[in-house]
Amino acid sequence: MKRTIIMPFALSAMLLTACTGEPMDQPAEANAETSILTAKDIMESETSTEEKEEAKEESTEAAIEATVEAKASTSESADSAAVSVSIDGTWQTASIGYMDGDDMQPDFYVEFKDSSIDYGHMKDGQFTIDHSDKISSAEKTSNGYVIKAVSSNGSEYTLKTADGDDTVMEYYSTWDESKFADSYSGSSSLSKSME
Repeated sequence: MKRTIIMPFALSAMLLTACTGEPMDQPAEANAETSILTAKDIMESETSTEEKEEAKEESTEAAIEATVEAKASTSESADSAAVSVSIDGTWQTASIGYMDGDDMQPDFYVEFKDSSIDYGHMKDGQFTIDHSDKISSAEKTSNGYVIKAVSSNGSEYTLKTADGDDTVMEYYSTWDESKFADSYSGSSSLSKSME
C-alpha cells in the first residue's frame, strides 16, 4: 500500500534545499493574487484614465474646430456682406484694344456686380463677359470707392475713385497703399462710359 505524505510547502522547500544546496523560492503569499489583481486593476484604471484623457482631448479639439468653423462662417458672411458693392453704369479701360468697324474700342468694358468685376466687350450694344475678377473688399469713401480685387490669374489690385473725379477709377497693381505711387497704371484705369 502506498502512502501519500503531505508536507507543508515550507518543510519540503527546506528538505529540497538541504538535498540540492540550492534555495527554493517561497510560494506566493495568499495576498499575492490580490497584489496581481491590484496591479491589473491599476493598469486598467490607468488605461481607463488615458482613454478618458484622450476622449477629453478629442472633445476639446472638436470644440475648437467647431469654434473655428463658426468664426470662419461668420467671417465669410461678414466678408460677403462687406464685399457687396453697387456701382452703376458701364466703365471702360483707358487703353484701346481693337477696331469695331470705324470705331476704336477699349481693351475691355467693365461692369461691377455684387461681388465681382466683369470684364468684357460690346457687340451690337450688348455687354458680353470675357472674364470676371473677385472683389475681396469694397469701401465707400467720401470721394467714391476703394475696391480691392483679385484677377482671374490671381493678381491683387486696387481700383480707387480718382480725387475730384468720380467718373474715373484709378488702377493700382497692389493692395498696399504705400506702394500706390509705383504701381499706378493709367492704361488699366477705368472711366465711366455709359449709365
